[in-house]
Amino acid sequence: MGSIKAIVAVAATAVFGTSAHSQSLIVVNSDGTGDFTSIQSAINSAADGDVIQVMDSGDNYSGFSINNKSLVLAGDGFPRVSGATIRDLEESRSVAIDGFDFSSTVNIEDNRGPVWLEDIDVETFGSIFGFPGSGLDVLQNAAVSLTRVNVTGSPGMNILTTDAFIYDSEISGGAGTDGVSFPDLTGGGGPCEVADGGDGGTGIVIGAASFLYMSNTTVRGGTGGFAGSCTIGICGSCPGCTSAGSGGRAISVGADTRVEYLDSQILAGAGGGTVPQCPFSGGGSGATIVQFSNGEDVELPGTSVSFEASNLNQVGDPVSIKFTGEPLGHLVYLQIATSQSPLYFPPWEGAWLIDQAAPFFYLGFIPASGTLELTPKFNSLGVPVLPIYAQGIFVDFPGGVTARQISSPSLLIAYE
Repeated sequence: MGSIKAIVAVAATAVFGTSAHSQSLIVVNSDGTGDFTSIQSAINSAADGDVIQVMDSGDNYSGFSINNKSLVLAGDGFPRVSGATIRDLEESRSVAIDGFDFSSTVNIEDNRGPVWLEDIDVETFGSIFGFPGSGLDVLQNAAVSLTRVNVTGSPGMNILTTDAFIYDSEISGGAGTDGVSFPDLTGGGGPCEVADGGDGGTGIVIGAASFLYMSNTTVRGGTGGFAGSCTIGICGSCPGCTSAGSGGRAISVGADTRVEYLDSQILAGAGGGTVPQCPFSGGGSGATIVQFSNGEDVELPGTSVSFEASNLNQVGDPVSIKFTGEPLGHLVYLQIATSQSPLYFPPWEGAWLIDQAAPFFYLGFIPASGTLELTPKFNSLGVPVLPIYAQGIFVDFPGGVTARQISSPSLLIAYE
């Protein structure tokens, strides 16, 4: 095990340390102890390639926008932010965002360069209270990857004209509004006004000309809103029960669009429930996948494999890395690069999201527990900060080098 740790410890710095750009580490803390107190101020000041570390000091940060600038944003302690926009990246630029909790929509729009989201939570106001409001809008991009992302919205995610890759995540439609009754507000003792329960939101809406690959991911429609009723106590007369809302669709697939999913769950939303006064007014369940025009979906055979790493790692401190695969059945390699380079590769049941020419390092095999965990350390970097994009390559044992799988990706940020 010592030799494995040694390989990991020197791999990134030995290969990339001499060629890395002199990136800066910019610290944001709302309590005033960092370089900036707002994320947007740090973004405006940053140069291409800089890393922005955002500290969780207990406050909510205002939303931010990144326009055609290569940046890595890393949350330290899962800071809460009220939304984000990434747009207009040129092909040579990229953005990675890791470790944040968003309370409103994250917009990723019109990017020719790749965008990477990792360890992100998004729960919109609308999804909590039953009103429209998408969690992620991924519109007209070259490639967007999501790893360990938990999103709830109505819909959870909009995808249009984009290649999207989702790993180890959960995307959910928001719940519908509950049925309500309104008393006669004129004082005349008239009948109540009533509203039915709202329908649950769709998990993922995929518009035209898109591709979606998912691994070890759950997509579910939202639950329909409850039925409602009125009572004589507040109304002159009761018009009867309201109906509960229907459950939301899991996925809606648009024209010229393909969905492929490996070891994933696609779940329809449940219909809304009843109230005691209205026992026969429950809502119907939603659909799992609904195709429009020539859209298609394909469930892939096999079992997913995963790779996870700690996102912020100071030189000399242990780095937590974990590989999950077939117990006693997989040899494990680590591939690392300093750039994103998305490429869907069907023979290996996944998508390469980093430079395919980057080096591989053999780390060992998956033990009987199903998880290989290591805690290496980075050597001195020679630069203030170094973002490293990594994926695991799992090789069947026995079976040889032709039987391979690509894991979920992870971003390791090393800093002095």
